[in-house]
Amino acid sequence: VKRLKHLAQGGRTIIASIHQPSSDVFELFDFLYLLSNGKTVYFGIISQAQEVNIQSIILRVLGYGLFEALTT
Repeated sequence: VKRLKHLAQGGRTIIASIHQPSSDVFELFDFLYLLSNGKTVYFGIISQAQEVNIQSIILRVLGYGLFEALTT
């Protein structure tokens, strides 16, 4: 993934699909396109995802409410 990041910094467009990346790998990406059942749930800059509370969006996509996720 670091090599892909390097290519992107050189002006190339890189599109990747990664299932459950580690936090280290996730931090290498600039944009997030999150789908659920074929519909866009979030698309934007990863560094701005905290502003829209991306964690709770992901938990909802996975079928958890915030309370259930924190207590299971």
